[in-house]
Amino acid sequence: MVTCQPVTTDAAREPGQIAFARGRVYLADTIDHSVLILDPKHPRHEPESLRMPLNPYAVAPGAGHVWVSGLAHNTLTRLDF
Repeated sequence: MVTCQPVTTDAAREPGQIAFARGRVYLADTIDHSVLILDPKHPRHEPESLRMPLNPYAVAPGAGHVWVSGLAHNTLTRLDF
């Protein structure tokens, strides 16, 4: 039997979409114009924050990268991990 311990954190002021890739959680924050990277193995650590073009929203893993779309200027950003 697998036991899960829930963890709650105030990660983003205005969260958009979320994705899981390579053992990390990627969360778009449309207010701070960033993507937060959370490591579930170390839930008490501060998440890493990457600046993005305005209003990042959709986040998806694929082809060895994490892709982030931005609503303000119709951008697509590739994150290498």
